Amino acid sequence: MQKDGRGVTMTSRCLLCGTAASVVGVFVPDDPAAFGGTSGKSRLIRYGLCAKCSGEDDLQATVEKVILAELKGGIL
Repeated sequence: MQKDGRGVTMTSRCLLCGTAASVVGVFVPDDPAAFGGTSGKSRLIRYGLCAKCSGEDDLQATVEKVILAELKGGIL
């Protein structure tokens, strides 16, 4: 499993708020190339969410926006 510089797995913290994750999500973009993948191949991006954030309105759009921002260097 991929770890960040502190040795924390990429799904152990909530993607949205940084607290301990209680669920793991998988994002499968319609256009893998737009998210750093190869055109014509599937791309799966795992992420963690805490219980509070997993119940937010418009969760899918928010997760997609954060993942895209992180892939582009952290600019929202």
